[in-house]
Amino acid sequence: MALKSNDEVVAVADDDDVAVRFSISPLPDPQGRGRSAGTRLQAAANLSRPAGFRVRPHRDRVAPRQGPARIEWRDVFWGDRYGAMRQAEKPYQNGRLLEGETLYLALDRPDLAEAYRNRQQGRTGLGTVGTILIAGGAIAARAAKDDQRSSDGPVLAGGAVISIIFGAVLAIAGVSTPADVVTDAELHHLVDVHNSSP
Repeated sequence: MALKSNDEVVAVADDDDVAVRFSISPLPDPQGRGRSAGTRLQAAANLSRPAGFRVRPHRDRVAPRQGPARIEWRDVFWGDRYGAMRQAEKPYQNGRLLEGETLYLALDRPDLAEAYRNRQQGRTGLGTVGTILIAGGAIAARAAKDDQRSSDGPVLAGGAVISIIFGAVLAIAGVSTPADVVTDAELHHLVDVHNSSP
């Protein structure tokens, strides 16, 4: 590689930290004839990492990637309780699986992270209330059976049936509510937008 006056050559460590910087400058003519008497090599060194250098012109140095780390999709396989093999694409960042609220925060979408958190709380709430109503209905049904001779027996039995049915509806609603706040296609689009950002 030919060097010209005022060119710089930089020895760069593996992580692109500048280790040694060389500059070429002309030497003045000692006889005052206005011509260069040669060149002088000046070096400024920072040898904190002396190993693994590669030399290239300073102007060709490539800046490291800025911004958030990329998110990649990986195929994940697992076996279910029936022995069948399952497969799905899962998002990873820096080798770490991203799930739920953490995924939306990695995408810099705190609004979706909050929506996901609220949905999970709603699902949990529906399931809890449904379970309580079913349990209460079962207790009321047992009490109505033991108190069949009383005038309160039919009332307890009717209340038990209503409580069990309503509780079952709430529990099913909690389980059937989608966990994610976006579809798979929308999530792939969000990841593509994230990876294309500078």
